[in-house]
Amino acid sequence: MHSFDTRAEEVAAVNAWLENLAQAGVPHDDVMCLVRTSSLVAEITPLLPVRVMPMHEAKDAEYRAVAVLALDQDIVPLEERLMSANDEARLDEIMNTERHLPYVVASRARDHLWMSGVTPVSEFLGDLLR
Repeated sequence: MHSFDTRAEEVAAVNAWLENLAQAGVPHDDVMCLVRTSSLVAEITPLLPVRVMPMHEAKDAEYRAVAVLALDQDIVPLEERLMSANDEARLDEIMNTERHLPYVVASRARDHLWMSGVTPVSEFLGDLLR
């Protein structure tokens, strides 16, 4: 897990990782970048030489290499989802789903995985690192 002060630093580091992968024989066609929202797809797509898609679209897919970006505190869990909870049971359900998301996207990588966010990163990433 990598954390950065800005999104620009995060993207630059991912591009360096992608270049290292390419030099090791992993073509860009075998790499997927996953982000939490469609707005992040629009923001990051022009900055990377690989396909970028929302995390929820990667279900049941597998890629040789996966970069998971923008695992920031306010993105995972997604603040809008938390605010939509109208009772404690719904909030618990949302939190469980959001807590599981980093595991799901990490499991999309067959050989290489990059996970990063802008500080402060998601509280759920500590679970992954244990």
